[in-house]
Amino acid sequence: MISLRLCIYETCNYKFNIQLLGGTTRWGRDDPIVLPKAQEALFASDLRQKSGVFHKLVTLEESSTMGISTTMKVFLQDTDCLVSSAVLFSYSDVLEKCEGQGQLKECTIEYKYLTPSTATLSCEEEVEEVIEQIIVPQAAPMLGGTTKYTDSDSLVKEKVKQAIFESDRKKTRGTYLVLDKIVEGSTMGISSSFQVLVKETACPIRVKAFDSYEEVYAKCPGFGDSKKCTVEYRYLDPTKSTVEC
Repeated sequence: MISLRLCIYETCNYKFNIQLLGGTTRWGRDDPIVLPKAQEALFASDLRQKSGVFHKLVTLEESSTMGISTTMKVFLQDTDCLVSSAVLFSYSDVLEKCEGQGQLKECTIEYKYLTPSTATLSCEEEVEEVIEQIIVPQAAPMLGGTTKYTDSDSLVKEKVKQAIFESDRKKTRGTYLVLDKIVEGSTMGISSSFQVLVKETACPIRVKAFDSYEEVYAKCPGFGDSKKCTVEYRYLDPTKSTVEC
């Protein structure tokens, strides 16, 4: 009876402020209550392996608990730390000592009785897009897991220029576009989206094939009125962009 009461007490703390839907408790992307549990579960699963590498959790897509079972859908990345040789004591050590590398993996973490230390991990094939390490400007405020950007973020501005160029070079007609201004932008989870103003240039896509966006901006000045467009890409990779105007 004592152990039962303790269990109920612990689960009450864990389930505070969450939403119960039809007997299943569900959490959204990168939920701040569940994210530490996902990190703990991932580390525990890695630690039990006799070979392979430790993983970094890139995105917690969703999580649910039904009865005694908890299931988490996540995107992971391999690190350069081997399970057989790295001396790591927590997921915080992984973040501090291990570099992410390679492609993302879509994986499922499962454990029972609200105990992350018993977790198992299964993964699908690697996601095609490669995550790119970039520096996020310190001035960009974090709002509910979303990083906001403005036109003053020079590093992000270069990424958007590249994204527009990568979209243009896939086309078979029209002219190259150049960025006039970032109206607003944000990154949430794996997705980045920007509302921008662009201008046409006098450089036809079919006539001239540029090797980089820097060439376009050096040789093709924008002219005329600006038009509104939406630039989107995923996994911080502007080479996989789409532009709609």
